[in-house]
Amino acid sequence: AGQGRALSRFVGKKAGLYPEDAVLAMHVDEILDACEDLQSSVNSAGQGLEKAEKEKKRLEAVTTGKPALLLKSVEAFIKKQGKGGHAVGKELTIADLYIFCYTTLVTSGFFDGVPKDLLKAYPSIQAVCKTVATHPAVVERYKAEKSTKPIFGFFAGVGKSL
Repeated sequence: AGQGRALSRFVGKKAGLYPEDAVLAMHVDEILDACEDLQSSVNSAGQGLEKAEKEKKRLEAVTTGKPALLLKSVEAFIKKQGKGGHAVGKELTIADLYIFCYTTLVTSGFFDGVPKDLLKAYPSIQAVCKTVATHPAVVERYKAEKSTKPIFGFFAGVGKSL
């Protein structure tokens, strides 16, 4: 298998992070699709432009464009379908992991022009990120990664800032 979502669902099923209930599974898949759309739309904004113009286009996109609409939709979705810091239902799923990974990537500084505090307007997304960032297995993983692979350093403090 070479497709990310297919692999994520496979691993999620094996790890108990993908719901057996068909409706909940559909909701998880909706989040996976939205996260990939978010990353793609942020990346596309300002692509090929000089740095200053690209930053302007990306800021505009995450404020009023497709990425902003996706974030608003995910925020509303979590409020309706999630509970207790989870995107779908009340237990950890791969939807939570996707939200954490994709929104952390988008706000990490990797994409020029995207403010690091972009998620301040999205408390439900922040709650999901905090749930994942403070999960004991995630905390231990990032401690280990930080000590051996500095590239993961920007993830290490994510839970502390939420």
